[in-house]
Amino acid sequence: MSIIRWLLLAVCLLVGAMMYPVRPKLTDPTNTTTTTEPPNYISLGIQTITAYSSIESCDYPINNLCLMADNKPAVVGAIACPRKFLLGTTFLIGNQEYVCRDRLNIKYDDRFDIFMGYDWQDYLKAKQFGIQHLEVLLLTS
Repeated sequence: MSIIRWLLLAVCLLVGAMMYPVRPKLTDPTNTTTTTEPPNYISLGIQTITAYSSIESCDYPINNLCLMADNKPAVVGAIACPRKFLLGTTFLIGNQEYVCRDRLNIKYDDRFDIFMGYDWQDYLKAKQFGIQHLEVLLLTS
C-alpha cells in the first residue's frame, strides 16, 4: 500500500511539473544582459567657439528671460550653432555636452556660441572666454 502511495505522489509531481514548468525569474542576472553603449560622436574638427550673455544679446525678452531660437527661455550652457545643424542637436565641446537651442547672426554662422547667463558676472565670463578654437564632436546616437 505504501508503494502505491509513493507512485501516486510521484505521478502527481510529474504531472504538476509538466503543467507548471520552472521559468527563470526576470530579475535573474544570469538571464539578463544589460550593456550601456558609450555615446557615438563624430569629430567636426577644430571650430571657433565664443560665449555670450543676455547683457549684449537678448532678443525678444519675456519676463526678464531671453528667448532662444527654439522659442524657449535661454538657459546657461545652451549653445547657438550653425544653421546646418538642427535645433536639439547635441555637441561635445571640451568634455561638456551642449544642446543646440539657438542661432547666431548669419555672418557668424560658422561658429558655436555658448550662453553664459543673465547678469554682469556672466557677461564678464563670456568676455573672458573670448574666442577659442576647440574640437567639436557631434553626437550621432
